[in-house]
Amino acid sequence: MRIVVRVDDLGWTADEVPDQYPIKLPDMGLALAQRFHAAMQGVPYLGALIPATIADDPQAQAWLATKPVGLTVALHGWDHTPRNGEHSEFMGLTLDECRERLERGQHLVESLTGAYAEHFVAPFNHFGGPLLDALALEGVRYAWGGGTMRSEQPSDWPTQPPIDRSLGVVHFVPSWARLYGSTRWPFGSAPVLLEELPRVLDYPGTAVLVMHLPWELTRGGPDFEGVAQFAARFGEHIISPAEFVA
Repeated sequence: MRIVVRVDDLGWTADEVPDQYPIKLPDMGLALAQRFHAAMQGVPYLGALIPATIADDPQAQAWLATKPVGLTVALHGWDHTPRNGEHSEFMGLTLDECRERLERGQHLVESLTGAYAEHFVAPFNHFGGPLLDALALEGVRYAWGGGTMRSEQPSDWPTQPPIDRSLGVVHFVPSWARLYGSTRWPFGSAPVLLEELPRVLDYPGTAVLVMHLPWELTRGGPDFEGVAQFAARFGEHIISPAEFVA
């Protein structure tokens, strides 16, 4: 099996307390993201960036403008803020309101990397309202989320579900419960990735492995020891997002 790595919440850090749910805080200068990137040792991954967290942060913008090797930037909404009583940034918004949030993110990413983001990771894995139409109109081609467009939870299929290419110009990329967790520590019902990944490597095909930056900080070690171990052990099985969706 070949693996693509999706890493959510670039732009957030957390209280470094391993025995509680991480309290998410702004990652000034993307300092935490840079520590994570170093731990990945050049192994490719999709980094889901919360654009609002770096909109007024020149140091963070300067790092992204270097186009760090191995990082493919995805939009992670605009500010990843729940709205209208839902775990969704876009629930209840009109098409124009959805487009405006995406457009701001796209212009910021383009100004730093020279290109719009083709990838979007839904905040809270939640798709609702006219978001899919807005993504198509704002240049997104791959929408990453939960097990389906209607489910925030990763798929509990025995194998990775396929990419849904039936939605028009935007293709939906599902996540898989067996590879949705933290590298070194159980997080609720989420698996320990360093233990679970060897159990599925002999499966055919490809799969999505999902990490969250705040989870890894509090569960994988302050210097991302779990991430470094993951990259060193399994790097040869990991492919880029472009290879995965091709």
